[in-house]
Amino acid sequence: MSWAPTTATNNAQEISIEWVKNNLDSGKFVLVDCREQNEWDAGHIEGAQFMPLSRFDIASMSLDPNTPVVVYCRSGMRSLRATTHLLQRGYKAASMVGGFMGWNQ
Repeated sequence: MSWAPTTATNNAQEISIEWVKNNLDSGKFVLVDCREQNEWDAGHIEGAQFMPLSRFDIASMSLDPNTPVVVYCRSGMRSLRATTHLLQRGYKAASMVGGFMGWNQ
C-alpha cells in the first residue's frame, strides 16, 4: 500500500473512499472520526478512533507521527479542518472525500 492522497483543498490533502475501503485492513494508517458524539453513536466505520472536532486534541490520541492518518466526518468539511491541524503538526494526514455519507452510499 502506498500513501496516496488524491487532491489538495485549502492546503489539506484529500483521499478517496475507495482507497480507504481498499486499504482499511492493512494497518498502515489510522482512521479518525471527527464527528460529534451523537453522530458517532448513530454509526461509524469499524476500527475508527473517535475524536470530535469540537475537542480535537492530537496529543491525547497517541498517534505515531510516522503513521498516516485518515480523518472523516459527515460530509468532508470538518475533516478538512482536522486534517489541516494534523498537517501543521507534522503528521501525514488526509481527509476522506465524501465523509460518512459517501461511505454509506
